[in-house]
Amino acid sequence: MFDFINRKRELQTLQESFFDHVIKGRGCLSYLVQGRKGSGKTRLIHEFINSLEADKRIASRIPKFRRRLHVIEYECTREASGPYQPFVEISKQMQERQKTFRILRQLGMLAISFLPIHDMIEDFLKLGTAINSGETAESIQARETKLFRKYLKILKRKSESVPLVIYIKNVQWIDDHSLELLHALIDTEKSLWGMIILEQDEEGAVNPNVGVVFNKLIDDGALSRLSLKSMQKGFEMEMLESRFGPQLFTTTEYEHIYTISEGCPGLLVACAEDWIRKGWLYQQEDKWVTVDGFENKIKAPQQKLLDLLITLLQDGVISTRERILINNFAEEWGIGA
Repeated sequence: MFDFINRKRELQTLQESFFDHVIKGRGCLSYLVQGRKGSGKTRLIHEFINSLEADKRIASRIPKFRRRLHVIEYECTREASGPYQPFVEISKQMQERQKTFRILRQLGMLAISFLPIHDMIEDFLKLGTAINSGETAESIQARETKLFRKYLKILKRKSESVPLVIYIKNVQWIDDHSLELLHALIDTEKSLWGMIILEQDEEGAVNPNVGVVFNKLIDDGALSRLSLKSMQKGFEMEMLESRFGPQLFTTTEYEHIYTISEGCPGLLVACAEDWIRKGWLYQQEDKWVTVDGFENKIKAPQQKLLDLLITLLQDGVISTRERILINNFAEEWGIGA
């Protein structure tokens, strides 16, 4: 496991915002965390959520907050899902948490009024069926308005005594009906006591309406954006030395490592795990070592092709055989030649 040594500034931004808007203001804070794949979005959000119990300044103000009880996570998928599927699953998690609450209350450890969450799940499913069956837009809108009000009221009651954190991952794939409810949830002042965290991958297919809705919420000040950029050179050394010890890699190897990581902590972790899996990086007694030829093994394909071209062009001419060799290597390394 790699230590969390990057993105500390972004973590502090989330913590300070939570303290000001949720702890002191008893309001609802909404954040959109954006970045490319491997930029560290998920790790940052998990570190932040963990800090709500670990950070004394925050934990002392919400002593009853427990991640397993008050944090609800859902991951949207690329495959099309039914209307309101994210909120159906979120509601199911809330229902499961109520079972825990009920046990604690029976033990005299908790006083809470239980909410009609099962009814909400049924309402979402029935409305989804009506949408898929082609019910009129006017009828759907009327039912949605009623359902949204009911759901917002439940979330507000759910978070009366302890803040609630709703975390939706890969929100770029959320369906339009869930997006409408999410819009209403974020745009309604003090819709709940707690925080809504949306994680968006900037690459790949995206519901085009997501950008429109989120940009409007950001312009209106209802949603804050946190964009994760590529890390500066040097982060790779800090991460790898904290995990494997100092002086394992050469300066040239670090150059290649930064290139293939593209400045993304998540990609660097994936690379390191791949080196271990392939046996290029292994433990010998009590220290980590690399195999012979490690530098050449980890070179980016483009660098390998460039090295090959430099070698073949030393005489100024590329023969037919050498051209075939270049094309074969380019195909093997997944790049055009």
